[in-house]
Amino acid sequence: MKVPRHLLTIATVLTVIFGLTAAPAGAAPRPVSFAQVSATLLPGNQVRVDLTVKCDPSDTYQFQIFHVLQGETAGWNDDPTFLPTPCGTREILPASGLTGLFLPGKAQLHALLNICEGGDPAACSVAEVWKTVKLRS
Repeated sequence: MKVPRHLLTIATVLTVIFGLTAAPAGAAPRPVSFAQVSATLLPGNQVRVDLTVKCDPSDTYQFQIFHVLQGETAGWNDDPTFLPTPCGTREILPASGLTGLFLPGKAQLHALLNICEGGDPAACSVAEVWKTVKLRS
């Protein structure tokens, strides 16, 4: 099957913009999820999220971006100092509400993470994780 040239161009541009890398051909995606999650509203329209990133214990992960979404309100953390971290590590992540006010109730966590097989930075793939949480004051 021949892939249309415009689709290849779009894929190339997205790869350059977002720095995404693909898993090796034929490789099954490695499961990634959030566990032991709590989300707390803080003064100044901030949200503090405590979570554990569950993935293969021999792998490392590094957040690319982390979102908290509630209705039309979005907050995020794209801290450029995110570091490679062993899977299973407990994290505390802040997110600043930038498009409205967060309120107590349900919200969605969304993250893009680089998952590096065996901790090898040359063997990373991108995982997308979604999780519903309850924001507490």
